[in-house]
Amino acid sequence: MLEEVRKTKEPILITKFGRPVAEIVPPSSNQQCRSWLGSMEGEIQFLEDIVAPVFEESDLKERDE
Repeated sequence: MLEEVRKTKEPILITKFGRPVAEIVPPSSNQQCRSWLGSMEGEIQFLEDIVAPVFEESDLKERDE
Protein backbone atom coordinates (compact mmCIF):
# COMPACT_ATOMS: atom_id res chain seq x y z
CA MET A 1 0.00 0.00 0.00
CA LEU A 2 2.77 2.42 0.87
CA GLU A 3 4.55 1.74 -2.40
CA GLU A 4 1.31 2.35 -4.31
CA VAL A 5 0.84 5.74 -2.61
CA ARG A 6 4.46 6.61 -3.36
CA LYS A 7 4.08 5.75 -7.03
CA THR A 8 0.61 7.19 -7.70
CA LYS A 9 0.73 10.13 -5.24
CA GLU A 10 -2.93 9.28 -4.48
CA PRO A 11 -4.21 8.71 -0.92
CA ILE A 12 -5.62 5.35 0.16
CA LEU A 13 -8.53 5.18 2.61
CA ILE A 14 -8.38 2.33 5.15
CA THR A 15 -11.74 1.06 6.36
CA LYS A 16 -12.91 -1.38 9.04
CA PHE A 17 -16.34 -2.88 8.47
CA GLY A 18 -17.01 -0.17 5.89
CA ARG A 19 -16.12 2.72 8.20
CA PRO A 20 -13.04 4.89 7.57
CA VAL A 21 -10.34 4.44 10.22
CA ALA A 22 -7.19 5.80 8.57
CA GLU A 23 -5.83 7.33 5.43
CA ILE A 24 -2.43 6.90 3.83
CA VAL A 25 -1.44 10.09 2.06
CA PRO A 26 1.70 11.03 0.16
CA PRO A 27 3.97 13.61 1.81
CA SER A 28 3.33 17.24 0.96
CA SER A 29 5.61 18.73 -1.65
CA ASN A 30 7.30 21.08 0.86
CA GLN A 31 8.48 18.14 3.00
CA GLN A 32 11.98 17.22 2.04
CA CYS A 33 13.87 14.21 3.24
CA ARG A 34 16.74 15.88 5.10
CA SER A 35 19.73 14.13 6.43
CA TRP A 36 20.17 14.37 10.19
CA LEU A 37 23.89 14.82 9.69
CA GLY A 38 24.72 18.47 10.18
CA SER A 39 21.13 19.34 11.07
CA MET A 40 22.22 21.16 14.25
CA GLU A 41 24.84 23.28 12.51
CA GLY A 42 24.91 26.76 14.00
CA GLU A 43 22.69 25.76 16.94
CA ILE A 44 25.38 25.07 19.56
CA GLN A 45 27.81 27.56 21.07
CA PHE A 46 30.89 26.55 23.03
CA LEU A 47 31.48 29.20 25.67
CA GLU A 48 34.69 27.77 27.10
CA ASP A 49 37.45 25.35 26.20
CA ILE A 50 35.84 21.91 25.90
CA VAL A 51 39.20 20.08 25.95
CA ALA A 52 40.70 21.61 29.11
CA PRO A 53 40.31 19.73 32.42
CA VAL A 54 37.26 20.62 34.48
CA PHE A 55 39.20 20.78 37.78
CA GLU A 56 42.65 22.07 38.52
CA GLU A 57 45.04 19.24 39.40
CA SER A 58 45.88 20.92 42.73
CA ASP A 59 42.17 20.91 43.73
CA LEU A 60 42.01 17.15 43.23
CA LYS A 61 45.13 16.54 45.34
CA GLU A 62 43.76 18.61 48.22
CA ARG A 63 40.46 16.72 48.16
CA ASP A 64 42.21 13.31 48.29
CA GLU A 65 44.27 14.22 51.38
